Parts: sequence; C-alpha cells; structure tokens
Amino acid sequence: MAIIEKRGELNKLRFSPQKTVMLPITFRRRLSLVEPPEVKLYGQSISAAAELTYLGMIWDGGLTFHSHFKERKVAMDSLTYRLTLSVCKWYSKQPSLLKTIYKCALEPKALFGHGAWGHRLKLKTFCDYLNVVQRRPLLAMTNSYRTSSTAALQGPSRGAASGSESVKKLFLFLFRIDGSGINDRIGAAMVVLYFGQLIHSERVRLGDNCTVYQAELVGLKLAAEFILTLTTTRRVNFYSDSRSALQSIADPTNTHPLVGEVKRLLKRVRSERGMFLHWVKAHVGYHGNELADGEAKAAADSPSVSLDLPVSSSRLKCKLRALTIQAWQDHWDFLPDKGRHTLKLFPRVSLRRHLWGGITELLTGHGRFPAILFRFGIGYDDRCACGAVGDAMHYMVSCPLTGGLRSRLRFNPLERNSSKGFDGRRCSLTLLLGSAPVLHLE
Repeated sequence: MAIIEKRGELNKLRFSPQKTVMLPITFRRRLSLVEPPEVKLYGQSISAAAELTYLGMIWDGGLTFHSHFKERKVAMDSLTYRLTLSVCKWYSKQPSLLKTIYKCALEPKALFGHGAWGHRLKLKTFCDYLNVVQRRPLLAMTNSYRTSSTAALQGPSRGAASGSESVKKLFLFLFRIDGSGINDRIGAAMVVLYFGQLIHSERVRLGDNCTVYQAELVGLKLAAEFILTLTTTRRVNFYSDSRSALQSIADPTNTHPLVGEVKRLLKRVRSERGMFLHWVKAHVGYHGNELADGEAKAAADSPSVSLDLPVSSSRLKCKLRALTIQAWQDHWDFLPDKGRHTLKLFPRVSLRRHLWGGITELLTGHGRFPAILFRFGIGYDDRCACGAVGDAMHYMVSCPLTGGLRSRLRFNPLERNSSKGFDGRRCSLTLLLGSAPVLHLE
C-alpha cells in the first residue's frame, strides 16, 4: 500500500480509502472472511469484499467464478430474448442468421475472460455452467421445445459447439508473422501469444538483397520451427498480413525453394496438431500484428545480417531495371542534338507514361507545325499566322490564337486530373509527365 500511496503522490492522485475494496483470496473458500487481514490506506482500514467486479468479470475469493457465470447466463438470456423479439420473422426463413449472431457476438461475450477461468474446465460442474449459458441461444437457433436437453440441441445446431469445446478453440497458440523493409534493410519476425500474452518472439535480419516477400516466408519458417519444439497438442493459428506469402503456400505449382521448405515444416506441424493459416489486414490496430511489425522493424535495424538468402528473381529484375533507367537517363542528359525540345518537358526519363497522338506531337515538337513543315521542305515558311516562329513551344506558351485552348489546360498541380484535354477527357500534366510539371502555361 505504501507503493500505491507513493505512486499517487508522484502523479498528484489521492485514492479514497472509503471507496477502495480489497478481495482476499480464500483458497477456494477454505479460509473465512469473518476476520479478514487488516490493510490500511493513508492510515485508514479498507473494507474486504467477497466478490469484486474487475475488467468486466466478477471475481470471488475462492476463484470459482460461479457468480460470474450466473451473470453471464442472465445477460445471454436477455440478449437472446431481445434478438428474438426484434428479428423473429427472419428466423424461419434464415435459420443460419441467429447462428451467425451467436458465433460472432454472443459466444465471445459468454467466453470473455477465459484466460482467468479456463483452468477450471477440468471440472464437470464448471462445464455444465457453460452449457447452461448456451442453452437459450440453442433453443432459438433450433426452434426446438424447451424440454429438449442442451446436449441434444448442440447436434442439430450444426457448429454451435459446447462451452468446453468453444473454449478449447480459444486456448490456442497465436503466431503473428511479419516482414519489414526500412532504409534498404530487411527484417523478419514472429511473436507467440498465449491467452493474449506475449510469451516468445524471434527476429532475424536478412541480407540487403532480400525482399519483404522472403522476409514473410522466413517469419512463417521461424514460427513452424518453434511450434515443433513444443510438446503441447493444442491447435495453433498462424496470422500474417502477407497475402502473397499465404497464396504461395497454397499454390501447389509454386517451386520457390523457400516456399517448399516452409510447406514441409507446416506439413509436419499439421501432422502433430491442428494448424490454421489466417490473413489479417496490416496496420489497423491488431495487437499481435503490431507486436510482430515492431519486432520486424527492430530486426531490420540490427547492425549485422543473421540470415543471407540468395537474391530473388524479383529483386534482380528490379536492380536491372534501375540500372537500365540510369543508363537511359545518362544517355538522355548528354545527347548532343536530339530531342532537346522534349528534354525541356521531360528532364527525367521514366517507364510510366500516359500519352496519345496529339500530346506526343506537342511534347516531341514534331507535328503539324509551320516550323517543322518548313524544315522538311513541306511548308512555304516557318511563321505562325500571328507572325512568330510556329513551333510547338510557341503554340503551347505564347501564341494568342491558341489562348482558348491553353485555358482549357490550366490546372492545379496539387490536384491529380484537375483539367480537361482538347478532346474533353480528364488529363493532367502531372499524370503525363509522371512527376511535378516543369512547364507553366501563361
């Protein structure tokens, strides 16, 4: 209590002794609460209680949780009754509707806090409590007589498992896998959650030539190797935010060596215990996924490489593409007398272009312009009707005769597709150039 008082002083808080309640653990009621231990807060004794509501659960001194399940039964009966009143007309036409509501809403509510009371499932009386909690939803799902036994109702409900079986589904090892790439470094990690608590984690830094896809597969490999070292026979769930890695494992034609190794390990895991692979959306607040992401980023920041894999074909293609574009850029920058008009508009080369004929004529400077026609001996002179040299830049920037067309090309460079082209289609020089525009129309 002295520690609590000191912590309160540091945070400028004061706890009320009159509102503070303690719950003596009576070792399954083998000790009496008639003479509870005396505990003082700020010099005043605090009262002892036989039951205490904390974190959404009713705790009793004997840790039997009988009162908690009595309250759960009342809540489940009330919810089922209200659901029946509000949507009863759907049950006869859609009998699976209530089952969906039960599996997604009612059952998690009934099994809330299983990490605290799950150890009591070895008692038959406790399992009977769970079946009692489940009874009214089963009656509503099966539309059966109230005289039917709970055990008989669990069969026709098709999937509404008994309380003990439902808890067994929650008593699982949860493996969260993630790969991350930061500052051209790649890391892989996996974390193990048991009853929602982190009990183990592993992380490795891969070579800089590896990909995030390889990191995700390495994370699955770490998880499979770890589960093979356990003696538990319970089922395990693997969660990954990499859809590509999971699809590769499901693809029987995939010949990637790392995928094959992961498949062999997962096959061993599945032969020994139940195993399920799940995809989860990344960066939406899932606790385990965020833990794995943090471990993967920490692995990427590691100073030394702990696992170096062969360069993947995708990374090799990416590097070759980058080298090719750089060579193209060097050639484009130092080309003496070719394409200088286009260079003003496209200072950086890129493989991403969205062009059509009319725009290509403007950007290359080669088209139906008096200057070009005169240059190749087709026109009589190189002058525009306004008297200036009639090249592409003239019509795009300064010709008074094309002012109306230029006004239709005005755009906000911060907004994509903010103007219309000559043919009425949405267009933007940002989209055409692939970067911030370097040409400003007056």
